[in-house]
Amino acid sequence: MVSRLRKLLTKYPIVIGIICILALMGGIVCYWYYSRTQEIVPTVIPQELSREQNIERLIAPEDAVEYFVRAVMNEDLDQAMRVFPIDELCLNQKFADLVDIKGSFSLDFPIAPSLNYGNYFPIASAELTGRYADMYQETAQTIGNTEDAVLEAIEFISPEQQLEADFQAKMRQMCETYGADAFCYMEATLELDGQTVNIPVTVVNYDGYWKIFRLGSDLEEQITYSSQEEQDEVLSERLKDYLEETVNGTEDTNSQDEEKEEKHYSEEEEKLLKNGEALLLPNYFVTNAVYEESPEELMRTFVRYIQKQDLTSVLTLGNVGTEERNLESTTVELLEGQAGFAERLKYFYYSFLLEEDPEKTYSLEQLKLTGQELLDQLSPQFFFYLDMREMIPSGDGEYRIYFRYESEYYSFIFEFSEYENGWQIKDIRNAEKLTEQQYNKEVQD
Repeated sequence: MVSRLRKLLTKYPIVIGIICILALMGGIVCYWYYSRTQEIVPTVIPQELSREQNIERLIAPEDAVEYFVRAVMNEDLDQAMRVFPIDELCLNQKFADLVDIKGSFSLDFPIAPSLNYGNYFPIASAELTGRYADMYQETAQTIGNTEDAVLEAIEFISPEQQLEADFQAKMRQMCETYGADAFCYMEATLELDGQTVNIPVTVVNYDGYWKIFRLGSDLEEQITYSSQEEQDEVLSERLKDYLEETVNGTEDTNSQDEEKEEKHYSEEEEKLLKNGEALLLPNYFVTNAVYEESPEELMRTFVRYIQKQDLTSVLTLGNVGTEERNLESTTVELLEGQAGFAERLKYFYYSFLLEEDPEKTYSLEQLKLTGQELLDQLSPQFFFYLDMREMIPSGDGEYRIYFRYESEYYSFIFEFSEYENGWQIKDIRNAEKLTEQQYNKEVQD
């Protein structure tokens, strides 16, 4: 047999070589097809997200406020979500500085450190998306009957205070912490059934784009100026000039004039903004809903994507709600559920990386750490080596699941929900760090 093969190789080397190459290529194609069938499609495009933008950016802080308020009056969640700095905060917010400023750390604050560790970006984005969806809902509830609401005015809150040196120094510190170019405080005034409704907001600028940073402001208790008073009009214009200088920098006169010319809206954009039809570029995502046939299969998928450091795909496996997610349209409930599982996933990561219980709030004094030292501990670089060891049922839809990470043993309670399409993760909790002896004893018992 061997001698016959040797003769064939000697007689037909080129033909046999071609056959081998074709066989190898066929194997590669088959493996590629198999691996593609194992991949998760991590995000979906609901009907609202599929809409194309019709305005590039908002060139003045009052435009951002008007855009947001009109989106709420339109009851258009997707439109409103696009004016929030979700991507900007994920890519600029300084975790260590925020912890040092507040002097404490918890699972809720700050968002996952996506600026320093890109793997956390999907978690941080989902967190912010959920928080801003809540902000949209809070504003809608404040306004009430949006059909009869009339936007009367958009004004700076206490412009004289915002022009003070101490205030400007505070704003520069905020810009440094959040990687922004400028902050200011404004208020929208609406009339509804003879009632006046005030919506104070903090507005932020990133790279010439004005967006809504949060509801409320540090000056919201101050009286908003009346645009009929000449002195306040002057202060308002001075504040506008100051903000424009801050955003544009100190360029020569010609380049400043060119910049101002570029920042004019077209007639169509002006009309869209005034009619509440302006639509910015999307800056958030909606995760797909992926199901598996059993909790065991679901956990194998979960660990595989943790090891691949693909947290967007991991987010598709979780649902903190009571029903299957409806992905046809963007709703507050959908985004809140997505954020809820992102928090559970962050808890999973932090439980391996921190000695303390991530569910509790700690002062830096208790932790005996600086913000930077805490940030260093949260590096997820070694999760490629995460190893799931055992799954032991512990109740209705619950399992005690054991992992090994950096030569240490950990256990968690995973709760699963079964839907018509299969199983998803509902909760991750009760993290414990175990000695090898404790692990062996619990698994044997």
